[in-house]
Amino acid sequence: MGDSIDGAPHTVALVTEPDSDPLETAVVSQVFATAGPVPGLTPPGPGYRLRIVDATDEGTLRTVGGAGTVVVPGSSEPFRPRPPALLQALRNAAASGARVVGLCAGAVVLAQAGLLDGRTATTHWVHAEEFSARFPAVRMRAGRLFVADGAFFTSGGGLAAVDLALHLTARDLGRAYANDVARYLVAAPNRAGGQAQFAKDSLRAPTATPRLLEWMREHLDEPLSLERLARVEHVSQRTLVRWFRREVGTSVAAWVTHERIERSKVLLETTRLPLSQIAAATGFGTAETLRRNFRAHVGVTASAYRTTFAHRDGTTSGGLGGDRGAGGRMRGVPGPSSI
Repeated sequence: MGDSIDGAPHTVALVTEPDSDPLETAVVSQVFATAGPVPGLTPPGPGYRLRIVDATDEGTLRTVGGAGTVVVPGSSEPFRPRPPALLQALRNAAASGARVVGLCAGAVVLAQAGLLDGRTATTHWVHAEEFSARFPAVRMRAGRLFVADGAFFTSGGGLAAVDLALHLTARDLGRAYANDVARYLVAAPNRAGGQAQFAKDSLRAPTATPRLLEWMREHLDEPLSLERLARVEHVSQRTLVRWFRREVGTSVAAWVTHERIERSKVLLETTRLPLSQIAAATGFGTAETLRRNFRAHVGVTASAYRTTFAHRDGTTSGGLGGDRGAGGRMRGVPGPSSI
């Protein structure tokens, strides 16, 4: 499907088995609920229609092909061979153009169906080594929160399902709405898929990096050089780079650009600010720099994105409130009375 939902509600088929992970099943049921994920928060546009599909019922499985998104949660027996009818239903859904999602060990089911051959995927870091041995045709990116490859999406451990669900919601309904959902769920509003899972080595040796990320989000409109960030953390630049790559899974520059793009999306969706002011508020400096980076990372122009996701009445975001980042109103952005 495209990056937005038009017309009728988008059907999300949640395919469950007796050993399906209850946490991941609950995440999908909440975020993609037919009536909306939270009371009082109305999705822009028609939103979603959630359908629970019993994978043990071959008749019900045949309905999967009509869904716009098919989600397979993880299970307590990750590498158990799955029924041929289930695997065929997933292949049929993919052939019909559906978006196919494997949460945690659900990626194994997609791999058993042959849907990930030649593609990039992730799963829980505990299963990554065996996954690679069993499915050598899949490019495993162990430790990532989630991975997108065309219409196929996979995620890491249980709570990474929240990150992927919010990512898909942002693609469909806009970043501002996805942030409102995250705020209600008390979840991180935007953890990029490239961020690393917290595997056992990280758990044994925690760093101050999460605190630094919050500080960086609060100062996105300012220059964020390695020298300055190293001073904030009281470490050398070399140590900072090593920490960041290990904990976040990407470079400092790439993370900053991603966060600035996401902040720009919210401002494009919820305000009438000209691009020059959005560029200043997000640290891009000039409208041209914003345009160039936005096109390169999002695939469309900033103006086209605003046309697709801006509230039809031209007002700022309502519901649970605008994007406040880590602590209050976004830095460098005027309040509602100023726009």
